[in-house]
Amino acid sequence: MNARDKETGEAMSERLLIDEIMTLVVAGHETTASALNWTWYLLSCNPDVDARLHAEIAAAPLDAAPGLAQMEALPYTQQVINEALRLYPPGWVLSRRTVAADVLGGYPVAAGTDVLLSPYLLHRHPRYWREPDAFRPERFAPEHEAERPRFAYMPFAAGPRHCIGETFALYEMLIHLYKVARHYRLHRASDEPIEIEAQINLRTRKPLFMRLDRR
Repeated sequence: MNARDKETGEAMSERLLIDEIMTLVVAGHETTASALNWTWYLLSCNPDVDARLHAEIAAAPLDAAPGLAQMEALPYTQQVINEALRLYPPGWVLSRRTVAADVLGGYPVAAGTDVLLSPYLLHRHPRYWREPDAFRPERFAPEHEAERPRFAYMPFAAGPRHCIGETFALYEMLIHLYKVARHYRLHRASDEPIEIEAQINLRTRKPLFMRLDRR
């Protein structure tokens, strides 16, 4: 609200302020919450992954307010988050508008065309991923990075419109797992099949109810 244009000295209009708030809520809150929702679901379905994640977190120094460097020192926990974002990217579809005529995949595209890209489909494409529907965090280990093209994985988009909040979002998710998984194991309270709701963000149609068991 105190921001001023460097050239004119003008403040942001009410419309711009509302847009900023919407961006913070939708792009900076709902996305992270949705990603964590899917992460806990996947961990509850894969006890071997959950056990390995817990072992890494339990071995890490206990800190009331760990910094980014401490969170980045949890490689397997990061791989779990990356794999959850691969299978269920909150931003399941991205839109771009062409600034000039071009050819995409052999198809002519006129200038001013809205082009939709789906990370959800890209992240499950068998050309780039082995067992694309399986939850395999180790596929994000450094030794496997060269197995796929650079842009086969882009939960935070790519290029000039790449999400500016990627590092902050990953830090939030890492610290959440670091705090919760150290003390609790989460189990789904129901075997009801999951239904996907693909709106602005990719989320479960119904809430995921979990039972907490102290580790």
